[in-house]
Amino acid sequence: MDTSDRVVSKNNTVTLLSGFDHDSPLTLRGTRLSPAGAEFLLRVHECGVLVHRGDDWNFRQVVSPFWRIYHNAKPGCAVIVHGRRTALGPTRAVIIPERVPFDCVSREGVPHLWILFSLNLAGARVAEAPLVLTLDIALQTSFSTLRRSISTSSPRAMLSNLSLGILHLCLARLTEDLQQKPLRRAFTHSSNLSIPCWVRHSPMTAWRPE
Repeated sequence: MDTSDRVVSKNNTVTLLSGFDHDSPLTLRGTRLSPAGAEFLLRVHECGVLVHRGDDWNFRQVVSPFWRIYHNAKPGCAVIVHGRRTALGPTRAVIIPERVPFDCVSREGVPHLWILFSLNLAGARVAEAPLVLTLDIALQTSFSTLRRSISTSSPRAMLSNLSLGILHLCLARLTEDLQQKPLRRAFTHSSNLSIPCWVRHSPMTAWRPE
């Protein structure tokens, strides 16, 4: 047998049949995403739901070193970025990238869902904020499933997987927007926000200096 027909993986010698190397994640028919694999890191910090009461979400100039995605089961709330108002609602997801200042507009009785996450785009540039995605039935159902799972106190692993699945689907459909012109930033905060600083600017956080 020719040595080219054999490959050594750790301490095991594997005979390759018909040219297949089952120790490698690369095949002759697949699409190689990059020399080192897809350079895309996504970390979910939190997901949550609440029903707004009064003006409990009327915050101004919120800015944080992480990303946000919002989905509301009813219309009525909005975010304002660079003076432009973007409505939240059941048929769209609104994504606000890191370090983008925005205002929140609340409405009594509106069910509100959020996912807070960090995203490493490996050099990709971001389009103008916010990013708005019109949802098909499948994604609307996914958001409804996550909302129901949070409300019924499902295991954290399930919530994490549901959140990651939603984010991957949304970001896949926004690929072109995530690679266009650089994000226009209008805030004057330091680019190196400390933890207490971004906590103070997070509308979902009760600020307690320690």
